[in-house]
Amino acid sequence: MSQAATLLAIAFCLAVPLVVAAGPYVEGDYIEIAGTVADASGVPIPDVHVIFRAAKKSFSISQFGNATRDEVHHRTETDAHGQFNFRWRWVDYYNRYEILVVIPRRSAAGDSFDILSQLDISKRIRKGSPVVVALTVEEGEFLDNLRDFLTTIDTEDEKRIYDEMGNPDRVQTIEHPTHDEISWWYFQAGKAYRFRDGELQQVVHFDPVTPI
Repeated sequence: MSQAATLLAIAFCLAVPLVVAAGPYVEGDYIEIAGTVADASGVPIPDVHVIFRAAKKSFSISQFGNATRDEVHHRTETDAHGQFNFRWRWVDYYNRYEILVVIPRRSAAGDSFDILSQLDISKRIRKGSPVVVALTVEEGEFLDNLRDFLTTIDTEDEKRIYDEMGNPDRVQTIEHPTHDEISWWYFQAGKAYRFRDGELQQVVHFDPVTPI
């Protein structure tokens, strides 16, 4: 057998386990996905971003292994009770599905996010709708700082900048006798936003700082 034929035979054998029946859906059916986000002690986490990600997973001859491609994303936020939901229209092409709890982050290179929790729901989604999941973000300093920061976002200016830029790399507070001045620093974006009592006063631009 030639080398090319051998590679094709191996690719076929490895790809077979990835061929999954569509399950209880037909093309175009709507699937309801609902869930909660909480910390390790079970306390709901409000106002964090949740992503539903669908992709195609199959064997790649060029990589000689399984590869994930053609990803699509839908994003929402948890409500005051840490709950979220998605509505996904079934497409037979996709076979890998995940839910991610993330913190959006912007940089000079483009948008990205920090993953707080991640769950593969591929098997659950094929069993039928609705799909109900629970994600846990492990307790830690990062989450504590995030919670403290989220409780300070109150004004329209703060909400708008947070929605545009995500979690800042550093929050600096200067207390004056008559007001508080707070700066949100985004090092990779090369920007600092200065607020006075929640009202945006200035945007400072500087050379982006790439983390080591």
